[in-house]
Amino acid sequence: MNVAPAKPLVLTYGTLSQILLDLKPGEQFTYHIGMLLADREFPAADYQRVNDVGRAAYEAYERGQVLLVQHRLGENCYQYLAIGAKKPRRHLIKAPSLASL
Repeated sequence: MNVAPAKPLVLTYGTLSQILLDLKPGEQFTYHIGMLLADREFPAADYQRVNDVGRAAYEAYERGQVLLVQHRLGENCYQYLAIGAKKPRRHLIKAPSLASL
């Protein structure tokens, strides 16, 4: 029986944002292989998509959803990983009473 290989997932801003939102703490997802900075700036066929993917990953990091790490695969080639972060605890902040204002 021949089985056709699965099509690789083409990441976009929206698909990566959803994937990162669904990551469980400690779960890893590779969102890019290459050299992200160069791949985002040089006019390649899909540089805008790569830029959007990088932006989605960084925004998820800023929200505390993921940790971002790089693993060097070779010269000028890296694996970019997002790792699901522990959910931040919500701290209760006691508001000052009106009498003290």
